[in-house]
Amino acid sequence: MKRGVGRQPSDEAFKKKSEQMSANRKSEVGGPGTDISLHSAGTISARQHGDMLEKKLKRHPTRKEMFRHLHIHGHDGQTFVNQRSAIIYVELTRRLEEMSTQSLSTSIDEDAIYLEVVPEVKERVGYHRIISSVEASSSGGPAYRPHELEELQWDH
Repeated sequence: MKRGVGRQPSDEAFKKKSEQMSANRKSEVGGPGTDISLHSAGTISARQHGDMLEKKLKRHPTRKEMFRHLHIHGHDGQTFVNQRSAIIYVELTRRLEEMSTQSLSTSIDEDAIYLEVVPEVKERVGYHRIISSVEASSSGGPAYRPHELEELQWDH
């Protein structure tokens, strides 16, 4: 049964819930100026994308590879869907590189670093100004390319 079937449009509780869900979909979860939260995965589940990526790479994809795959337009490896995704990817890359230089003899727990970076970036207040140096795309929306973002300096 489809959602909303049998409910009358005049039902005030239904209208209120519908309006709230619509507002939630349009919200900027990273704060003002961070774009609406988007994923480029479409209706295919993340698990299915993981399976496809695993076949392509001939190994299990890392969290960083999955994150990038799910947050790049058309999975072209070039343009992030929004600022927040780009910031998370750059910060994750920076931390992984930092850990690899510090611990040459021990293995790096990429999952732990990923789980540390994602909430940190979501909660960061002052990161909006960092992105201002990244050019907007010709469509008027922001375009974030990995080679541009890796050059940004992070304030801690």
